[in-house]
Amino acid sequence: MIKPFGNTLLVERDRVEVENDSGIIMPDSYKDRKLNQGIIRELGTEQGGHLSIGDAIVFNDFAGVEVAYEGIEYLVLPEEDIICILTEDED
Repeated sequence: MIKPFGNTLLVERDRVEVENDSGIIMPDSYKDRKLNQGIIRELGTEQGGHLSIGDAIVFNDFAGVEVAYEGIEYLVLPEEDIICILTEDED
């Protein structure tokens, strides 16, 4: 596994769905889009404690560095590039 250093995070980007809920298949150009949200898979060595592995986050466009490990593409990004944490509705 990749272990981020310092105040960085290892994030697995969400994938673009190629078929929507109505069954419409998106064009090939749509599949190449990269979403700016994902799931935290590892925390850096100096992580402050308010983020956790498994948190869903939204981050700045063009943030971080892309790395591939065992066939999975990840993004290593600094904590300050996170815009928000996505949570479930608590009604």
